[in-house]
Amino acid sequence: MFNSTNSLSKHLAWVILLIGCFSCAYADKNTSTKPLNNYTVGINKNLSFFYETELNYDLDAGRMKEISWTPGFEFKIPKKFKLSSQDTISFEGKVNYLHITDSSLKTIERRPRASITTQWNHSNHKFELRHRLEHRNRKMAGKDSGLRYRPRIKFKPNWRWTPLKLAPYLSDEFFISEGGYGSQEIEAGVKLGLKNWSFVVGNVFVIDNNASDSKYIEDIIILEFNYKFAR
Repeated sequence: MFNSTNSLSKHLAWVILLIGCFSCAYADKNTSTKPLNNYTVGINKNLSFFYETELNYDLDAGRMKEISWTPGFEFKIPKKFKLSSQDTISFEGKVNYLHITDSSLKTIERRPRASITTQWNHSNHKFELRHRLEHRNRKMAGKDSGLRYRPRIKFKPNWRWTPLKLAPYLSDEFFISEGGYGSQEIEAGVKLGLKNWSFVVGNVFVIDNNASDSKYIEDIIILEFNYKFAR
């Protein structure tokens, strides 16, 4: 049984790497990078305040597209529900406000949002289902405002690669607006974490299901730095 599980883990690891390579190699529309900084301050054991900044830089055009700021709160339900000796379920949520500007700092969108995440821990392999609801208050001409629902599934296996103990992950997020199902983002990457900080490198490829020609419209390189201040 152990050998079978180990073999499956190796195959899944290759799948994650291939998805990342595929998205880098076949982005025929646009390539951008999104460096993100996240700083978290613990208020108590189950409640934290966080602040994020993100840059959206178009690598093909060589210009900054968007800048965003996100203050918010994250809370955890302290009780974990035990299903078996190897399975537990836990819950956490977020409420935050996303403010997006163009490169000249002119506001193009305001977005209050809230999310709830269910996490299933099976033998230290984590499966997450996140539900996010947001209201897009868009300031650009010809762009409609409205609600959008963003469900996401994420797999964080209990594998550690190289002496740096890199932790891989794979996620798939769907974007559903009032007009129906629009786009989808598939992301693969690795996380390097120490006591109070972590660094994430990943790759996202964006699929637009409403596109008339190529549905694969954008490739995004993720560079994410997270720091949590000790209470």
